[in-house]
This record gives sequence, C-alpha cells and structure tokens, in this order.
Amino acid sequence: MTQIEDPELRAVLDEVDRTPDTTQGSAAADWAALADRMNFIVDLFRSRQRDASLRRTPFRPDQVAAMQLGLRPLGPL
Repeated sequence: MTQIEDPELRAVLDEVDRTPDTTQGSAAADWAALADRMNFIVDLFRSRQRDASLRRTPFRPDQVAAMQLGLRPLGPL
C-alpha cells in the first residue's frame, strides 16, 4: 500500500491502524472490539481504493426511476 503523506489523514490512521502500510496482521480477533474492527476496515478500504469497479453507478437508470417513484426496482439490486 502506498505511503500516506497527508498529515491529517496520517494522524487519523495512527489512531486506528495497528498495521500501518500493510495488510499483514490486520485480521480482527474480536469483532466486538471497535479497535479490532477499525484496524481491519482501514486496511480493507485502503487495499481496494483503486478498484475501478467501485466507481460504477450501482443502479441502472430504470432502477433509479423506479426508486424515485417509491417502487422496488426490477432485477438484482
């Protein structure tokens, strides 16, 4: 993972990421512990940030139109 250069982001990550700049050791041992969850989630988000598929629109135009009318769209959501 790329090094973080923004000082404000680095400060936040220093608080929640026990495994800085790597995914090794990021597994959550206890999902009831917020610190464990955040450590995992930070690495998950950082490792997927460049995945182009995450920038696609989640719904087709016809599904958006149905939702705007308060209807459940057809097809998989």
